[in-house]
Amino acid sequence: MHTVTNRSLQSHLEGVEGLLLHDEPMDRHTSWRVGGKAEMFYVPTDKASLVQLMCQLPGNVPVFWFGLGSNLLVRDAGIPGMVVCTFKGMDEIERVDKESVYAQAGVASAKHAKFCARRGLEGAEFLAGIPGSFGGAVAMNAGAFGGDTWSMIERIECLDREGNITWFEKSEISYQYRYVDLPQIQSLDRLQFNMCTNYPVIFRQILERTAVQIQRILMMPKMELLRSTLIPCHL
Repeated sequence: MHTVTNRSLQSHLEGVEGLLLHDEPMDRHTSWRVGGKAEMFYVPTDKASLVQLMCQLPGNVPVFWFGLGSNLLVRDAGIPGMVVCTFKGMDEIERVDKESVYAQAGVASAKHAKFCARRGLEGAEFLAGIPGSFGGAVAMNAGAFGGDTWSMIERIECLDREGNITWFEKSEISYQYRYVDLPQIQSLDRLQFNMCTNYPVIFRQILERTAVQIQRILMMPKMELLRSTLIPCHL
């Protein structure tokens, strides 16, 4: 267990930009609207502020990385340490050349799909039916409709617990469907992926696959809807 108090931690984080909340109810941030309090809840303003946080945060304070909170169940006991929310401060996405795009970890998967579709980039349309942020999709190699996240990835930019940034090429990472063997890192900050330009078929594919996703949700048994990710927290 960490022993840094909120008062002493405040001095450690002097000058760190962003929003830092104490005893923040997690039911405000999860799709199920349930969950106890996060001891600390931080929203960075940008990548620089996130790096600054990691550099100044004491090493014995646990960190939990949080995106959109989709299908996430948090115990009433809450989450100890620091919860870092990437969705509101790390959600930039840009096209860097004809078939390459950079996206930060907090970009919503559906936003990613829409961004690529509007630019005639093929391959991300399956993300329209996947909840959560793109960083989470990369970390677990989320997939649907025959597509998976790592089929698009070219390289990933990662942040470790000491605030160091490292790029990893796709060839350096071992992955398979719904599994990624990531290095010992704390956060996926920015991701570069390659797409194929094929504008005419994109919107038809998104419509077809989103319709299938909606149908799957409507047919899902009620008990199946309750199967979500549990966060291990100390009572």
